[in-house]
Amino acid sequence: MVLAGERAKASDLAALESVAWTSFLPTWTNLTVGAGGVGTYSYCKIGRLIVASYEFVLGTGSAVGTGPYVTLPVPASSNQLIAAVSEYRDSSASGVYWGVALQSGSVMLMCRMSAEARTAVTATTPFTWATGDSIRFTITYQSAS
Repeated sequence: MVLAGERAKASDLAALESVAWTSFLPTWTNLTVGAGGVGTYSYCKIGRLIVASYEFVLGTGSAVGTGPYVTLPVPASSNQLIAAVSEYRDSSASGVYWGVALQSGSVMLMCRMSAEARTAVTATTPFTWATGDSIRFTITYQSAS
């Protein structure tokens, strides 16, 4: 174990290679998964540190509403800011738009960033969503326990 202020040895870091990733199924709100939507979600826990990866690809019956948000895999501790760079990919135009996923209580809210302001992702922002388009982000935070 490495204590605060100590240097980590190679053997301490090697232990991180064996950390298992766990699949989970989050709940989306203001986003319809549909029959053809494909989500890949996983997280790992090291002590109270959580690293979670989200990727959702729209399919048949998928739809994005205004201000979609998604649940966390493990409850977060209070009084912390969780934010992540998010990628919104338009497969038909080969376009990539960057945004931010921001914590709001126990969920992550998808926002589009521009030079002027932060705006909610909608059915037509940052583009008109269709089959093959995707949302992707990875977050790191401290769990409640």
